[in-house]
Amino acid sequence: MIRFSLGLTCILSLLAGAVISSRAAGLKTLATFDGSNGSYSIAPLVQGADGSLFGTTFEGGVSNLGTVFRVTPRGRLISLYSFCKEASCSDGKQPGAQLVQVPDGDLYGTTESGGNGLYGGGTVFRITSAGNLTTLYAFCLKTNCPDGSSPNSLIRASDGSLYGTTYHGGANGWGTVFRVTTRGKLKTLYSFCGKPNCTDGGSPEAALLEADDGSFYGTTSGGNSQCAGSGTCGTVFRITGMGRLTTLHRFCSNGTCEDGADPYAGLTRGTDGNLYGTTDAGGRCGVGTVFKITLSGIFKTIYSFCTTQTPQGTLVRGADQNFYGTTSGNTLGTIFKITPSGNLTTLYNFCSRQNCRDGYLPLAGLIEGKDGAFYGTTALGGNNNCDPPHGCGTIFRFSMGGPLLTVGQKEPRTRSDWDQQPF
Repeated sequence: MIRFSLGLTCILSLLAGAVISSRAAGLKTLATFDGSNGSYSIAPLVQGADGSLFGTTFEGGVSNLGTVFRVTPRGRLISLYSFCKEASCSDGKQPGAQLVQVPDGDLYGTTESGGNGLYGGGTVFRITSAGNLTTLYAFCLKTNCPDGSSPNSLIRASDGSLYGTTYHGGANGWGTVFRVTTRGKLKTLYSFCGKPNCTDGGSPEAALLEADDGSFYGTTSGGNSQCAGSGTCGTVFRITGMGRLTTLHRFCSNGTCEDGADPYAGLTRGTDGNLYGTTDAGGRCGVGTVFKITLSGIFKTIYSFCTTQTPQGTLVRGADQNFYGTTSGNTLGTIFKITPSGNLTTLYNFCSRQNCRDGYLPLAGLIEGKDGAFYGTTALGGNNNCDPPHGCGTIFRFSMGGPLLTVGQKEPRTRSDWDQQPF
């Protein structure tokens, strides 16, 4: 789950100064949230076997505590479930993570809080495509939450179990890695900040990635108190299914943070076998990077952002072998493409339509659909009658082709002079 400072004053000032240079470049708004059907979607979508898109909203719905929704290929938005149906929120609340679909068609996900009472540590749930929800596990059942709290996105591993991370809790209070069966039996594999000075990291915020070697790879956004500055610079790690963890890289380890800091997003596998990811801070200009790292831990920054744009969400590898992602931070947001060697192109700037009908602040990563287009959500914008004047967000489809659209300051379209050569 992405935790951030909205910086709404800065965003609204950008709205007033945006300059539209061309028409929308391949972006179509499929649906707009209105509060009753959800609001503030911050997790990537997942595409079902029938082509429908499934996702979650952090707010909105009957209790304004989040929803699970479905969008048909024609753009019909259907609210499948509204969380916190009881006063105790035993079903959980505020789902901020991506869903995962299993072969039988059911979807699994997490809520950030609720479950074990109103202020519980979150849940793991199963929901059918018809909207029937079952709570499988409620976190923080024991004193001090040794099982973790505030779970992030799940993945379905090759052994059929679900694996994930929690942002809080565990033996040391800095989050966990866990395995949970589809029947709800949970095992904590690792508790972060178990080494001196938290050199193993802490506070993971993203899903794991299972590699061909059978291990899982991920990031932590905090911990690593030996780093420069605040002491929460984060790590890249590998963990086995038995819970043996190896730290592959500690960010901001060179004293200047040119390697980046605070990797909130997860990792993506490239066709070259390397892992690619982003950081929310650090780099040449201090506002984030794109990096690659081998499975053995050889690390390289391939791009440093140098405007107020900050990368958000996990990168997705397209069919063309390039990577696609979104930026926002204190800006309206963009869609970008970056090659494995670090050449970046800004493809779309949000809030290109009057009153931001196309949305803005795309905090979730993209997915590539079966039709080759990219799909995602914005947290704000769309219907300005919802939470006026900010809007409750949109669901969009972006296809390559058409003219580029620029709003305000552009991100450089080529790799910066300071970027190093590929491995």
